[in-house]
Amino acid sequence: MSSNRQPNIVLVVSEDHGPHLGCYGDPNARTPTLDRLAAEGVRFDNHHTTCAICSPGRASILTGLYPHQNGQINLATHAYSMYRPFANLATLLKGTGYRTARLGKLHVLPEEAIPFDLVWNDREYISFQHRDVHTTAEVAGSFISEADEADDPFFLYTCFSDAHLPMLHQSFGVPETPLSGDEIQLPDFCPIDSPHMRDRLAAYYNCLERLDTGIALILDEIRRRTDRETILIFTVDHGQQFIRGKVTCYEGGLRVPLIIHAPERVSAGIVRDELTSHVDILPTVLDLLELPPLEERPGHSLAPLARGATLPWRDHVVGEWTGSAPHWYPQRSIRNDRYKLIVNLIPERTSRGAKAYMPPGAWESSLTEEDLAAAPPDLRQALKRSVHPPAEELYDLKEDPQELFNLADRPEMRSIQDGLRSALHQWQQEHDDRIADPEVLEALTRMHDEIARRHYPDGLGIPHDREAINWQYDQWLDPGVPK
Repeated sequence: MSSNRQPNIVLVVSEDHGPHLGCYGDPNARTPTLDRLAAEGVRFDNHHTTCAICSPGRASILTGLYPHQNGQINLATHAYSMYRPFANLATLLKGTGYRTARLGKLHVLPEEAIPFDLVWNDREYISFQHRDVHTTAEVAGSFISEADEADDPFFLYTCFSDAHLPMLHQSFGVPETPLSGDEIQLPDFCPIDSPHMRDRLAAYYNCLERLDTGIALILDEIRRRTDRETILIFTVDHGQQFIRGKVTCYEGGLRVPLIIHAPERVSAGIVRDELTSHVDILPTVLDLLELPPLEERPGHSLAPLARGATLPWRDHVVGEWTGSAPHWYPQRSIRNDRYKLIVNLIPERTSRGAKAYMPPGAWESSLTEEDLAAAPPDLRQALKRSVHPPAEELYDLKEDPQELFNLADRPEMRSIQDGLRSALHQWQQEHDDRIADPEVLEALTRMHDEIARRHYPDGLGIPHDREAINWQYDQWLDPGVPK
């Protein structure tokens, strides 16, 4: 489709939740706006983040690069940063005449590499503690009006704080009638029937309802203030912060929703089950806008799929995990349409991210001893394995979608395990993932241990002197630096 009047782009990125929406079949979800957008647009059922924590997932959305390619391998909070500025959605769209705005956090470094004309991140209204979706929509409306009056297309990047911890049952009166724990139908991802966990699950679904309300309010502002065609893309930085979710390579951390609503450019009511990734979002936006693709980006445009085309597609999708300095635990995962392999590169260590979910956990969504006692026996065993996993884990996602039963090293599964391992090695070679080199892994392990010793005296939490951290992992990982 060609037009002299480019459409607006609204990219909504929420936080810390899986595909637990009404349109994905979750009975607890009260998400009518997202359900309608999916019904009128395209829902991707097998979409995945590149890394189950905020900064890497967001950097992949914005740059179309895997974390090891752009350098944002872990949280900006811990001073991890992109190696250098890369062309990204903000710079590319600004360069083609778009007026750009970011509402909410960026959480990618250096911030100046991803510039916007307007940045609104008022912590009294859009933060972990304060989630005022009405004020957020009002700020969006003012920006939309200014762009429309100037006859400029706009790129509105909105980052809602839901459903990050703390999971707020209600904020600024939204939702008007929050769910309570006794109303929850225990979900497969957390089938633990205890008062504490029911309360946490209710809060989680209340966060999702507030998120849905926020999107509805922004759509109202768009309808009121512009008649220009508007494309809306909705996704999440990574999966939910419940057991075996965020900070792991299980599907609970990696599999997330993706909805594209563009009535004039994609088909309506389509559901695609291809394996898609956050690295596909940037090329999709460029394709929908009929802009030239970027060279040397690993992703693929989803626009043909969204129009109903049948075409060759990737057989596998890959997830990365490194961990921060005190939580260094590098992993890679690869899955096809049925089986999933997780490779734990230093299995002799404890996975401290997984351990944080176990009692006494550091997070409000962590398990108490009462929660653990209420967990089904197979889940309790899987939880223990996630803290001290073997070198490889293999799961049958068709028969065991919750990844409870490790099939690795079973004779009858050898060909599948070997095939996935081979596919991962091929992917690492094609995308210059240098952590596959034992020398690189050893050097990075030494570096992280030293940073942890110097800057994390309690071995946990936030560094006491983040500005003094001198990361040099780029010399080992940066694909742009000759080996």
